[in-house]
Amino acid sequence: MTSDRIETDLMDVPHVVGRRISVIQIYRQITDGEWTVDELAEDLRLDPEDVHAAVEYYQTNHQEMEMLRERMDKEKTALRDQIAARRPDQETPEAVPVGHGLGEPTVDRTPISEMSDEEIEELHTTSDSE
Repeated sequence: MTSDRIETDLMDVPHVVGRRISVIQIYRQITDGEWTVDELAEDLRLDPEDVHAAVEYYQTNHQEMEMLRERMDKEKTALRDQIAARRPDQETPEAVPVGHGLGEPTVDRTPISEMSDEEIEELHTTSDSE
């Protein structure tokens, strides 16, 4: 059952065949009680047997999966730290003004879907004059 539903050739992370859904992701969501097998299968558009196969694979290869899980968590933490260290004054990207505080205006990040017709027309007029 497991061998035809789980593969390990995508970045050495076991995942559902033909999908980028990792065994670790499925196992965490099932064992944390977030989802039932059927709910998770429906949400991820998987066959429930894929979910069962992922859980079985994790349990059968528990030590290997725990080591991989720890490695992935460390890599994720390191990447987040690296990104945070590059932000000026630890600001979020949305809060960083154009020119990084050199007196230039901030960027308006309002989605077009939330703008009035006048605001959209103003954008077109401003971009045409530049």
